[in-house]
Amino acid sequence: MLTRYLAVRVNLIITLILCVAMGTSTYLTKKNWEQQAIEEAMTKATIMSATIMNSIIVEMSGFCQKDVQKIVANVGAVPEIETVRIFDEDGIITYSAAPNEVGRAVDSLDYSVYQSEEKARPFKSEGSGSRSFCMVQPIENALECRRCHGNEREILGVLDVCVSMAETEKRIAGNSKFLFASTFTTVGLVVLAISLSLWILVNRPVNRLVRTMAKAEKGNLKARARISRKDE
Repeated sequence: MLTRYLAVRVNLIITLILCVAMGTSTYLTKKNWEQQAIEEAMTKATIMSATIMNSIIVEMSGFCQKDVQKIVANVGAVPEIETVRIFDEDGIITYSAAPNEVGRAVDSLDYSVYQSEEKARPFKSEGSGSRSFCMVQPIENALECRRCHGNEREILGVLDVCVSMAETEKRIAGNSKFLFASTFTTVGLVVLAISLSLWILVNRPVNRLVRTMAKAEKGNLKARARISRKDE
């Protein structure tokens, strides 16, 4: 009975240690995946914003009459791009990959970022139900633009690009479930292996010794414990 209680205590202690150690490792791994995904989304938002800006500049150079709406719609067709739109300084959307947005006011978060000092950095938006990283970038009225747009305005519009993290979050969720399942399976297998080892190496020899001592107490002085290994 004592050895049985001892085995239970040993298993509980080992289980606790493994759960803390492997649980912490699993949690830190998950957080690292999330941080990498966030950094990747921020980088994509920055790159896509710069790419779209350059595309508009190239397309608009040479002739004044260009279909900006078509350019925005083509870029917005990229699967990872959640939102591509251009709004004016008053926050009214003038071009968008979603035509039904044209003429509406831009999201208050996007407009507040445009008015802040952090406009050159990606920011997190949850307006669509899943996390996305957006970037607003003013389209300045450069010298090469003024022959078509005149000199009256310094800002021709504001480019607003959002990169969705929906698919990335699904992958992280799936990997996290597998990671936690693997952790619990590993803990269970280790505890099972230790339990079997304690039973074979400790419980069985001690039980044989207890039975032999019980026989000796009853007067059977010839009783001997059978030893199958030298280390028992």
